[in-house]
Amino acid sequence: MNKILKPYTIIPKELYTLREADTQVKNIIADMGRPGYVLVSRQMGKTNLLINAKKQLETDRDAFIYIDLSNTFPSPKGCFENIIDNAIDSYPEKFSKASDLILERRKTLKDIPPHKQHTNELRILLQALNGGKLVIILDEIDALTKTNYSDQIFSQIRSTYFGARVNYNEFCNLTYLLSGVVEPTEIIKDPKVSPFNIGQKIYLNDFTKVEFDSFIKTAQLNINPEISKRIYDWTNGNPRITWDVCSELEDRMINNDCTPELIDKIVHDLYLKSYDKAPIDNIREIVLNDREIRNAIIEIEYNKGKQVADRLKSKLYLAGIINYSDDDVHIKNEVIKKCLNFEWLKLLEKEDKGVLSLAMDNYENLNYKEAISLFEEFLGFDEFPEEKRDYYTFAMGVSFLEIGEHEKAIEVLDKISFDLDDSTLDYFSSVFYIKGLAYRRLGKIQESMDCFQLVVDKGIVDANYLNSKLQLGYIYANNYLDGKTDEAVKIFDEIINGKFESPIKIKEKVLNEIKGMASFIYATICKDRGDNIKAELILRNIIPKVEHYTKSLLKLLLSEVINNKEEKVNILCELLDNKSSKHTAPNSNHLDYSYSFTNFNILDVLINLLDVDKQTFIDYTTNKINSISLKPRGEFLFEIAAHSINKRKLKPGVILLQDIYFEHKFGGLRLENHQLYETLRIISLFSEYEKKLEFSQDYLKFLEKEVSFKIDIFDIRIFNNLIFTLAESKDFFKALEYSSIVNSIKDRLNNEILITVVTIFSIELTIFNQLGIVPNSTEKAKQILKLIDSHRKSKYGNFGITENEINDIWDIALNILFSLNDTYDFGHNFKGVNDRNRMITAIKRDGCIFRMKLKRAESEIKKGNLILLE
Repeated sequence: MNKILKPYTIIPKELYTLREADTQVKNIIADMGRPGYVLVSRQMGKTNLLINAKKQLETDRDAFIYIDLSNTFPSPKGCFENIIDNAIDSYPEKFSKASDLILERRKTLKDIPPHKQHTNELRILLQALNGGKLVIILDEIDALTKTNYSDQIFSQIRSTYFGARVNYNEFCNLTYLLSGVVEPTEIIKDPKVSPFNIGQKIYLNDFTKVEFDSFIKTAQLNINPEISKRIYDWTNGNPRITWDVCSELEDRMINNDCTPELIDKIVHDLYLKSYDKAPIDNIREIVLNDREIRNAIIEIEYNKGKQVADRLKSKLYLAGIINYSDDDVHIKNEVIKKCLNFEWLKLLEKEDKGVLSLAMDNYENLNYKEAISLFEEFLGFDEFPEEKRDYYTFAMGVSFLEIGEHEKAIEVLDKISFDLDDSTLDYFSSVFYIKGLAYRRLGKIQESMDCFQLVVDKGIVDANYLNSKLQLGYIYANNYLDGKTDEAVKIFDEIINGKFESPIKIKEKVLNEIKGMASFIYATICKDRGDNIKAELILRNIIPKVEHYTKSLLKLLLSEVINNKEEKVNILCELLDNKSSKHTAPNSNHLDYSYSFTNFNILDVLINLLDVDKQTFIDYTTNKINSISLKPRGEFLFEIAAHSINKRKLKPGVILLQDIYFEHKFGGLRLENHQLYETLRIISLFSEYEKKLEFSQDYLKFLEKEVSFKIDIFDIRIFNNLIFTLAESKDFFKALEYSSIVNSIKDRLNNEILITVVTIFSIELTIFNQLGIVPNSTEKAKQILKLIDSHRKSKYGNFGITENEINDIWDIALNILFSLNDTYDFGHNFKGVNDRNRMITAIKRDGCIFRMKLKRAESEIKKGNLILLE
């Protein structure tokens, strides 16, 4: 078999795969209005793009000149003349007369400025083409930017699209295609020179899936869709990596079965062993020498790609590491991701900065898990330096607190020892404040209070003191200790009004934030006591003094305590209209702020708005939803309703779920199955009477159809209420229809609550008995008695049903069964029974159930004293 994918420098025409960039180049050359600028990393096929443009777009009248600028000249004159000489050498026949004229002028006009000489020579070439296009392709322009005359070259190119075209009409037939790995804004270095801002960017991106499939077909690789997908999963269409993987596959397919595992091995062998193959070698070299790029890659891997500055995104793109759009930043493909793995990046950072320094960097940047990992790595072979031991130990303890390992935080912080009489120790207040938080989150309230009290008793009114007072007030206010609410009020009043015995050692901004949180809790206490007037006064006094996040919390609470509907709506709309960043708690450590009491949630704003003004709520969640959520509307509305119910605001949550369901039912809103399940379940339980019936019927039909959902005692309560209501209204056949569905799905109940279904069986029995349907009445009574008997013999408790209810249903079923047996044809019990020795289960009039041979029970059965259950 002849090899097709050979290691070409220039891709043959028959193997070249067209991309979106080819269309952009075509349009630029057709328009001739602006220079094209191919912005791309190395080994992405830019040279082949430019050469293909020359091959495909050049006509007999045109001249496309390709020039590699990586070979620089000592002066701008040499660079300009090289461009003209390349043009003449490439088209000796077209430019024979022009060549003579240019050479003659160079001999006679030696003192002319280089840019003026170049303009004149370009005019001569353009006139020689007699209306044809002159396209000058300058590749590797980043090499040119390293010379001291590059500004002159690019300024001259820029001028051909302005003054030159005004003065000389032939310049309308000249355009440029530039290519390199440098941003156009960085091309001209002198800030006093007009920037090179006229180029039209051409992004030479990876193959799309369609383009990738086209390449596979062109390469004549006989592979199935599974193998094709495996290659694309690794390369994501990177042209160089795709070519090399497919070329290697072409060789190995001769002696190997083509499997996904073979593709994995090829990738591993080519790129994940020595990392010396293009483009990986170049990318890793860039990363090795640029800490800024390394830090950006780590941010992307921590899903913080959107926080990476635009300048850095461009740098990463030109390095061939990422693709990005306005709302998405990601490593280009799995090959590059594995070659830039986190362990390698950490190793580079350790070599650069040292483990402890790197740990503290992660701590300061709130990457607490990584900070802990590095601290523990250091402690694995050494102890913290004595002069900074407390400093590192404290940072490690805070890191454990921040990731929720509170016991570990206390264990680490306990290693810092203090003389409690020495008030000058730097870390005393900070350590005990953090320990207090850890104990409180573990539910160890007394230990927590002891830590906070130690900080308060120290008497220095700083952030730790005020935060510790605040925490004590919070504990008192939340009924951790009986009868301490008044003590909490006293603490909050002290913080808000600055009633301190010692001078305050704290910045005003931090002080106001702590006062803001004290005001929030104090106002909440007043609201809970029914004193909305005092709560309003507290909130209005503090709101102007605090920052955005605390202000949002306080305004939301204010909207709940004021009576004026218009002001309520205005406050809530203002909160919705503010950018979400204003509602985000600041990234400050616990020594500055205390945001551990509550979180601002935009869902709370929407719930309050729904409760106050439903029409405005509908406007925001229909016409303005994109400004507050990126989620699909149905998913977002469901989230609001679920949040409302979780916050015990049942009424607005249920109303919203009703609206969601009706909109879904009539085709206006899409819900996932689990959302539909939860919606129907809640509105069936909590809606008003008239609507509850309709919702319950829909819910039961939904569960009949969707067999993956379990049912529980709440569902039985819904079904029981539905069937009982229908029976009470004499709609017996509808009631029996739904009870039949319950019978069909009862196996989805857990065994311990299976007994709850007996209430529905009891309603069925009553209906059958009233309608005089004896066989059904008899069978249902037996079913009830067997179910109750089985439950009584089990170890299960009575979940969702009382013992008295079970006993009452037992008595009713037993009485009905024997009353029917007295009037029913006895022979029915023995139809088809030939084996009188077989074991049967029977029940006596007193409710005792026996297992015996039929021949022993026959006499009592005939007398009506026993009834067969099986």
